[in-house]
Amino acid sequence: MKAIKITLAIVLLLLVNSLFAENENSAAPSTDAGTAVNVTALAPSVPSEATFEEVTSEVNIMSLAPVTPEYATFGDAAPAMVNIRELAPVTPVEADFE
Repeated sequence: MKAIKITLAIVLLLLVNSLFAENENSAAPSTDAGTAVNVTALAPSVPSEATFEEVTSEVNIMSLAPVTPEYATFGDAAPAMVNIRELAPVTPVEADFE
């Protein structure tokens, strides 16, 4: 029993050492002057004066409200008799992987 505990301790110690080990051969990534980006150029800018050229002069506010139809149509309703076997997922006998 003592040998198993010592063996497990050694294995865990080696795993932890390899987990936190530094890679001394890899160099830190350097930033080149050519790849530096000005962060302020990426920020959105607000125009000093707003223009509303694309807005039409006549805006009907009532066209924005939802409208309930006068009568309901059920043309896309499900059929009256539903076959239960068609609803269950089916595994095919053969699978074609082409």
